[in-house]
Amino acid sequence: MKPTRELIERGGDEALLYACGECGQCYSPKIYGGGSVGHPIAQRAADECCQPRHCACGAEIGKSWTTCTPCRERRVVERAARVELNDANPVYSNEVDGDWGEGFSSDIDALREYCEDYDIAVPAYVHPCTPQRFSIDSDHIVESALEDFHEDAGDQILEEDDLHSFIRTWNAKQTLTTWFPDISCVVVLDEDRFAALLDHPHERGQAAAAGDDP
Repeated sequence: MKPTRELIERGGDEALLYACGECGQCYSPKIYGGGSVGHPIAQRAADECCQPRHCACGAEIGKSWTTCTPCRERRVVERAARVELNDANPVYSNEVDGDWGEGFSSDIDALREYCEDYDIAVPAYVHPCTPQRFSIDSDHIVESALEDFHEDAGDQILEEDDLHSFIRTWNAKQTLTTWFPDISCVVVLDEDRFAALLDHPHERGQAAAAGDDP
């Protein structure tokens, strides 16, 4: 590792910034309060910028993360509620592209067919998806149109209720729907692999680091 560099104003004698010797990212003492407090913290941040980082389980991680991917995934599914899903509901997986693409499948059967067609494993679990229908907010339209008008201009609008009534009727005719994954719930498709995911050695890594038996 290359040493941290101090960036000093020409003619000055105090570091203005501390730069990582590897990637050059700079850390300002001002961010950490300045003075005698901010300088050592900024320097330490630069010193540690590109140092190898490890998750509590022992896996090496990138500098922008505090945990590895398996531990992050484990935390999500641990907190999620297990649910049963109607086969006709769309689902999302972060492992499989799916027949809709980008992780989305039109339903579980379509997901299984996709995996069979591309000779890939069916994921251990999926997230159900929640629908959101397309609609227009008439209040937001009026507020946006009034942004450059004088104060209380809205009081002078005529027959505003007609606009809201028309848009409510128009919204009711729309059929466009998009889907969002609900990561607070999981549908388990493979009990053994799901159990293995939950058994990812996060705590065991912490125990080993402390000198205990894994």
